[in-house]
Formats: sequence, structure tokens, C-alpha cells
Amino acid sequence: MKGIGNTKDQLTDEVRSLRQKIAELEARVTVGKQAEEELRESEKKYRRLVESLERDYIIYSHDIQGVFTYLSPSIVNVLGYTQDEFMGHYAEYLTDSPINKDVERYTNAGLRGEKQLPYEAEFWHKDGSRRHLEVTEVPVYDNKGNVQGIEGIVHDITERKKAEEELRKYRDHLEELVEERTDEITKANEQLQQEIEIRKQAEGKLKESEEGYRNLIETSPDAIFVHIDQKIVFMNPAGLEILGAHNSSEIIGKSILDLTHPDYLEVIKRRQELLKKGEAPRNEYFKAIRLDGSVIDVELTTARVTYQGKSAIMAIATDITERKQAEGKLKESEEGYRKLIETSPYTIFVHVDQKII
Repeated sequence: MKGIGNTKDQLTDEVRSLRQKIAELEARVTVGKQAEEELRESEKKYRRLVESLERDYIIYSHDIQGVFTYLSPSIVNVLGYTQDEFMGHYAEYLTDSPINKDVERYTNAGLRGEKQLPYEAEFWHKDGSRRHLEVTEVPVYDNKGNVQGIEGIVHDITERKKAEEELRKYRDHLEELVEERTDEITKANEQLQQEIEIRKQAEGKLKESEEGYRNLIETSPDAIFVHIDQKIVFMNPAGLEILGAHNSSEIIGKSILDLTHPDYLEVIKRRQELLKKGEAPRNEYFKAIRLDGSVIDVELTTARVTYQGKSAIMAIATDITERKQAEGKLKESEEGYRKLIETSPYTIFVHVDQKII
């Protein structure tokens, strides 16, 4: 009987041990399922992030042969192609631009596992235009440490490159202003007239449609704001950006005098009085103060309007700081040119239709 009792105790211990192991295995299974669920959620978040890139970025991957294996849906916004249309070798879409001569070298270095700094390339858009892209790539490894492909992100910097080119041309242009000042002033005046005409057209469209009016204000590159009794009640995004505000709450409720340089307070006050009489000049120049305390040059156009049932003043303010700086440089160049002529030992004169002017 004693032997039987020992056997029973042993079986009991074994059953207890078996149950404990089963419980441990079940706990591991539960943890594993939780990890799988967290992994799925992480993948979903990553994919949502990738697919939320809209206009300027493409997420991609390609194999060691250079054939794309993944493209984010934003490919259609950047290059005009669908994901399926672009699933080929990247070289098929490279233009003949000289900047593309190093693309293969960068890619091969990545496939050797070397980290690369961002580089630039030019690709064909589906509509035949060229798009300037900034490429950032990293190698992808398998579980044995071998490179199995490339993952990267492409940023469309076409507009930035155009802006840089325009800036370069502008700087070169300033150096030529001494010789071409008369022609440039004429062109500047024509451009100003075009801007005035565009503004007139814009004002006409504002009257035609309330929705069109709102869209025009929201997308205008000029600051547009409304104030009642000198208190700002509305300002468009361009105005917030010009004044250095992150959101409208930093501006709404402020007095326009708080944003006016002390030297121009009387100018603004006088303009308010003239507006009430309908005698204010169309354009007014003054200096404004940004939220960070810096000063900018502004050209102001104002008109009386009705805003939310109340008499108000709508203002369109153009940041002309760069223009004023350019005019200053032009004036200095003209002064130097004038002194050069006046001190010249040679006779210099200008005539039109054989008449000296």
C-alpha cells in the first residue's frame, strides 16, 4: 500500500508539473499573439504614413537589379505614373541631364552596403516634363547580412530649383542694371501695371462669388486682413506668414497700431481718417513690425467693406522688403554711374531724333 501511495503522489506531482508547463506554453502563445498584433498595427501605421505622402515625396524600394518592388501611391502626384506603370528599372525614367551621370555609382555603392548622402537626379514626368528630385537611399539586408535591395525616399525639389535659378538670374541681373537701368525701369513699370490689372481683376472676381472670394483670399501671396475699429478680426495665411505668426490666435484681436512701426503710426492714423471720408490714396507705404520684432517694408491698399454685418476696412499688404533693397542697390549704382559721367574727361551727351536732351 505504501508503494501505491508513493506512485499516486508521483503521478500527482507529474500532473501538477504538466499543468504548469501547459500554462507556461499558453502564456507564451498569448504573448506571441500580442506581439503579432502589435507588429500588424505597426505595419498599418507605417503604411498609412507612407500612403499619406501626397504631392512632393515618393517612398520606394528596388531589388539588386534596380527593378522597383514597391512604390507609394504618391508616385502619381510627383511623376504622373501609376504604381503599376512605374514598376520597371529606375534607369528607364532618367532624363539625359548631366546630373544623372552619377546615379548608377550612388546606387551601386548602396548595394555594396555603403551609406550615401542624399543626391540629386532628374526624371521624366509622364507628361514629358522634367522633374528634379532629391534621393535618399539606404541598403536593405537579409537575415544573413547580405544586401538584398535598396529602400529610399524621393523629394520633388523642382520648384525649389526653379526658385534658386530665378534668384541666380536676379543677382546677375542686378549687376547689369547700371547699363540697362532705363529699360529695366520701364519693364518694372509695365510689371507694376500688370500687377495692378491683375489686382483689379481679382477684386472683380471677389465681387462675383463669395466662395471664389474666400478661395482667392486664402491662396493670395499678399497679406489680406480685415479690421474693425483698428482691431484685426481676420487675416489670411499669407498675412500670418509675413508677420511670423504660427496661427491666427496670435494676430486676431490685435490693434493694427501694435504691428506698425512707431515712425509710421501717424501715417496709419491719418489714412484711417481719410478712409472714413473716402479720400485715402490708393496705395500707402509704411513699415510693419513682425511678431519677432523685425521690421519689413509694406505697400498697403485699403477699402471700406461690410464684414459680418459691420462696417470694416479690408487691407491688402504686399511685403516689398526685397524690392526696396533692390531699389536701394539700383539707386547706389545710378549714383555711381552719374558720378562717373560727371567726372569723365570726355564729352558725353544723349540725343533723341538728333536733338540733345
